[in-house]
Amino acid sequence: MTARTKTKTGKKPCPVCGETVYVHTNGAGTVSLKCHECDVSLFAKAGTGAARKLTEGLAAAPAAPLGQKPKASVAKPKDAPASGHAPLDTAPKGFSLGSL
Repeated sequence: MTARTKTKTGKKPCPVCGETVYVHTNGAGTVSLKCHECDVSLFAKAGTGAARKLTEGLAAAPAAPLGQKPKASVAKPKDAPASGHAPLDTAPKGFSLGSL
């Protein structure tokens, strides 16, 4: 089973508290809404009356799929900190129980 990517379908006021929230649609067409203010979570299967109610009157939203994070650039440190430890590449491999 693979995870389906959700896309932001639009924005809508929460039916409970009125806070603006995103409405999402997954690959199977299931519509979902999650409000972080009042913690209400709604979903409806594609083609049902509940799905039509959740998607009616949506404000436009970006079409970027959720779960895709921007690629982060990793900067290498200029100098290693003076911690008193041997660098990892010269540290001895493995361990011993000799001092126990």
